[in-house]
Amino acid sequence: MENITVYMSTYNGEKFIREQIDSIIYQKNVELYLVIRDDGSTDNTLDIIQEYSLKYPNIFVYTGENLGYANSFLTVLREKGDTDYYAFADQDDIWEEDKLICGINKIKNKNNILYASPLKVVDGNNNYVSMKDFPHFTSTVGSALSRNRLAGCTMVFDKVVRDRIANDVDEIIKFNSFKYGHDGWVVLYTLIYGGEIILDQNSYIHYRRHETTVTNIGGGVKKRIKNELKGSLNNCDFRENISKFFLTRISVENKNYEVLDMVANYKRKNKLKWKLIATSQINTGIRVVDIYNRFFLAIGKY
Repeated sequence: MENITVYMSTYNGEKFIREQIDSIIYQKNVELYLVIRDDGSTDNTLDIIQEYSLKYPNIFVYTGENLGYANSFLTVLREKGDTDYYAFADQDDIWEEDKLICGINKIKNKNNILYASPLKVVDGNNNYVSMKDFPHFTSTVGSALSRNRLAGCTMVFDKVVRDRIANDVDEIIKFNSFKYGHDGWVVLYTLIYGGEIILDQNSYIHYRRHETTVTNIGGGVKKRIKNELKGSLNNCDFRENISKFFLTRISVENKNYEVLDMVANYKRKNKLKWKLIATSQINTGIRVVDIYNRFFLAIGKY
């Protein structure tokens, strides 16, 4: 069987955590290790996951101060680095029993590779709501900087991608004060170092959205609009800063150097700003997002 480590970060997830863990440990045709970091829960979440770790020897539990879900996931990514494949799990979803093996089979015998899939969105009672897929997805560094469209909970990636990020985790977390998503970091590390992204047309996950959802997509339209504005205005420099972070790690020969340089320096060089606005390299595949990204570029808030 293929071997895989699943990383989970928990925070006050007592309501749904048992159902999610059960759906993970009963995955078909994989030798699985579940590594959980509790991010300072104040409810019974820690008791529940410790109960599971006593019952199942392939479940490992770590605890720590509250870092926010992005940095908590990045922190736990350093643990259990001796499998061939890796995945992320949210605390409140439900996985179909062949989720992991289907992802592994798509990337098997490839190196520096990332798999992702669509999401079956469900409500708190696991009733189907909609399908979230990725039409017109563009697999470029510029697009990923403009908008990461891939959900970490669908991802499966190989040891090359995992090890590269794990080696940089301390520096990433020190730098990641704006808490850019762990899944976004995985996408960028894959693409910037010449890796490939493979998208599945099928979904194997029931992506639960409810009032206490930790990730930004939850909480309804008002919360999503609020997060969009916050990301574009309050944290408007994160793309610039991420680009500078990677420019210190790659050579000018890297094919992604040019777009990273444009994003890192567009505020200082007007020529770069207008070149960036004109380029298709930052297109996300979502027309409205591409329009307002260029507006924010023009006013120096990209």
